[in-house]
Order: sequence, then structure tokens, then C-alpha cells
Amino acid sequence: WEGSEGWVHQSMLAGRRTIMVIGAVHPLRSADSETAPPLAMVEPGVVGLLMSCPKDSLFCRVGIGNRVGWIKRTDFWGVHRSEFLN
Repeated sequence: WEGSEGWVHQSMLAGRRTIMVIGAVHPLRSADSETAPPLAMVEPGVVGLLMSCPKDSLFCRVGIGNRVGWIKRTDFWGVHRSEFLN
């Protein structure tokens, strides 16, 4: 997440995508909108599960702890800015 590149054997990888919150404290929202109420405030360094990133959306759906919500693509590391997942 800090820009280093290297090789990892496939046996060391899990079949699920994760994210790491970067920058400042960011809201985990109840919907994919700037105006949706926050479910929690997430601190930098928190790791979560990437669930989906709809096409043409600024937000991705993630699971952090026991909460599932939406966070802006620019607020975490773990997905390319133009990538989408269903």
C-alpha cells in the first residue's frame, strides 16, 4: 500500500479482496452517497473486506468489523480508481 512491489506465492494469498483506510478518519456511510448518514468513523490503517465497487460510482461497499457500508474510493487502498466489482 506504500508503493512497494514484489512477488508473493499464490499459496500465501486468500481468495478475498481487502482494503486499508488511508489518509484521515473517514465516514463509513449507509449508502453510496455523500449525504448518506455515517454508520461509523473509520481511522487510517483499519483493514476491511472489499465487497463491491459499482461502475461509475465514487463509493465501494465494504465490510469493516461487524458493519457493512460505503466508503469513497479515494479514502482507501485496495482498488484501482477505474476498477469496478460486482
